[in-house]
Amino acid sequence: MSCIICFFDTNNQKKLRNECDIEDRFEKKLSIYRDIFIESLESLQKVEQCECLKNKNNKANETITALNNYLEILQGKKELFINIFNELISIYQSYITKSQYSALDKFWVFFKKYKLDQIKVDEDILNKNLWYRCRNKKDDLPKDIYHFYHIPFNKRGNISNQRFSISGQPMLYLANSLYIATKELGKDIYELETSAFFLNRIKNQKIYNLRNTLFKEVVNISRTLSSLENNKNNNTDELINKIKELFNSIDDKDIAQYILASMCTFKKNENSKSHIAEYVMPQMLTSLLLKHNYAGIFFPSTKDLSDMTIKFTDIDYDLNLALFVNYSYNDNYDEDLLKSLDYYLINNNKTSNIKLEDAIQFYNSLECKEYFSKIFIFNETVNLKNRNLNGIDYYESIVGEAELEFIMKFLNG
Repeated sequence: MSCIICFFDTNNQKKLRNECDIEDRFEKKLSIYRDIFIESLESLQKVEQCECLKNKNNKANETITALNNYLEILQGKKELFINIFNELISIYQSYITKSQYSALDKFWVFFKKYKLDQIKVDEDILNKNLWYRCRNKKDDLPKDIYHFYHIPFNKRGNISNQRFSISGQPMLYLANSLYIATKELGKDIYELETSAFFLNRIKNQKIYNLRNTLFKEVVNISRTLSSLENNKNNNTDELINKIKELFNSIDDKDIAQYILASMCTFKKNENSKSHIAEYVMPQMLTSLLLKHNYAGIFFPSTKDLSDMTIKFTDIDYDLNLALFVNYSYNDNYDEDLLKSLDYYLINNNKTSNIKLEDAIQFYNSLECKEYFSKIFIFNETVNLKNRNLNGIDYYESIVGEAELEFIMKFLNG
């Protein structure tokens, strides 16, 4: 048995989805996932009874009570969970039994019903770190920024179906760490050319947020109450009011967004060829977002990330971003989008040997530390030093050192 913390953990939900591989047909996988999810949710134990508590810090009594209360709230919404699962399964079945148009119409009704079109983007997600993109090493290609940009419009015939992109439709896929970028391509960093992007000039854009919202709420409850408990000046009334504030923020939209995210991130069936069932829902989502003037979508990686050990609160470590590009008749690239990005390249043919201490020392020597984005990204870099890759500190790994080199370039810019 598990508790609310380990049940909604992203890696645990991946395992639940993988258990559905006993079925070949995706519509049946979705039904199995629904049943496993509901049965597991109903049987979750209290936080203090779970083995995972030994691995989580700052779980004082008020936090444990709040998390148990949150679980009771979610268990009380069992019928809502079932209805949302069934509505999304029905949308998929409309696609395979009727038409994409019929499915898209039902999908948008679902969006409006649960107010998913009202999800706001936290722009801190965009500029709290650099975003990375890798390409296979090819000695015959120039290593300018276009090598790392989206596939040009005159080569759209090379664009195959991907999870959130439709055949022939260019997109710019980015990852929030170099580690995730290499995982998405399934190669080691020495096999790849690398680049980094800073997105600070992308403002007031609608970017859909397909993240693990319920686990984020678990983390937010834990963070908020731990902070209050560690504050000597807090009082019981403040704790109670904060707990009420957190619980009042939970609505049907969070649950609908969570289940949609789960259905869009099933692992691809490697035996699939021309039709990839696991891509139907995310591609329909892309079609809806494009039609309603979204600029992109955040989504979690579906790759095996078991070689990375993270802190409980490091909830965005697996995040990707797909930016939609605007077609140009005269240019082969979306030049306007490129102008809104700062970008950095490094020489992958040499070892950087940069350490986190070097970045800290360099940052402390800067005269322009008041530049907000540099403070933000530097602090985020230091905060993530507890990531561990294959048994060593992330920033001591080859991919981590390369990421530090990009961060040094950014700080020096």
